Amino acid sequence: CAFVLANSMFIIHLNLGKSLMNKLSTDLEDYETRDMVLRSEKRSSPLWTWIPSQQEAPFSDRVVGESKEKKDADGFRNSANHYQESWCPFAKCKNSPMCSPCKRRFLFIVTNGRSGSTTLLRMLNYLPNVRLSGENNGMLLKAFQLEKALRAGKRDLLAEHSDVSGAWSHGGIPPQSFACPIQHLVHAIDPPPTEVMRHLQTGDFPTMGGYDESTILGVKTIRLADSKMWTPQGAARFFKRNFPCAKIIVNIRRDIKNQIKSSKRAGWDLSDRDIERKLVMSNSFLANFAENLGALDEENGKRSKIMFMEDWATDVGVVNKMVQWLGFEHCDMATVLHENRGLYSNDSRDDIGIDYTKCRYAGG
Repeated sequence: CAFVLANSMFIIHLNLGKSLMNKLSTDLEDYETRDMVLRSEKRSSPLWTWIPSQQEAPFSDRVVGESKEKKDADGFRNSANHYQESWCPFAKCKNSPMCSPCKRRFLFIVTNGRSGSTTLLRMLNYLPNVRLSGENNGMLLKAFQLEKALRAGKRDLLAEHSDVSGAWSHGGIPPQSFACPIQHLVHAIDPPPTEVMRHLQTGDFPTMGGYDESTILGVKTIRLADSKMWTPQGAARFFKRNFPCAKIIVNIRRDIKNQIKSSKRAGWDLSDRDIERKLVMSNSFLANFAENLGALDEENGKRSKIMFMEDWATDVGVVNKMVQWLGFEHCDMATVLHENRGLYSNDSRDDIGIDYTKCRYAGG
């Protein structure tokens, strides 16, 4: 009964205000999700060339317009930066000498296994100044546990914004300052290509900070929805708090029957019924997570977007609409790649039709 109820809840979720959610699923061969980072492949792409930010102003802690500066009850600035007006106008950031949470842009692909996310990962990495890494053993869950540990027990350390003396002594911890260490974890597992790093800070090449100041960083992960450590609401709050200037693509495969077949071919050591239960619960988590991020809000759904594999895998126009939603213009792709066709074979095509003389981030 619990399984039937969960399945019904998932179906109800996907019918919330979206006609796309009612489309018939197609019988596609799966694209599979597996660790793949485009930068590890020696191909000609924007990732291998430093692209100075000519159209975009560098990140800075300065306030954009005096009218935008506000101070909260603790006296810290709650101000906008250059990208809050385009990439993340929804962001709420409390800047302090310890951390400027909205200083860097992020992009995440959140999904489950055997749903085509490796293909999305590779295609998004063709966009200028976008660098996303692949699977990471659930690193964001570990970051959530670390943050939770500081808030659990006798004291919520992250809520102590004034100086504390005695056995628990520490200076006042600014609001939202723990976002920066968590963001650094993502940067640490999503560095520039090795060939680039060999040249950074040498000769006329930029520093690491200069190279990445306009880079959109992020990861794709299939493990967020499989954990019992948090609810979809809690996961959404974690992203809003620690990655306030992030956009999140939630990718779902509606055709669970073929997702099960693909999972079995990939070696999942579970019965069909157990895989089905796992995927139904995972998809329900993903749909709820996306809803809590505002993906179903027709007017204000700028933080998160739901993508259905059956839609984008057969229609590059759906992918191009997603690219426009991200704020890029003149970056149309001519084809949809097919990573891990059958099982784990990569698509050998290098050119997906983007005209880099015109393609650019223009806000959104």
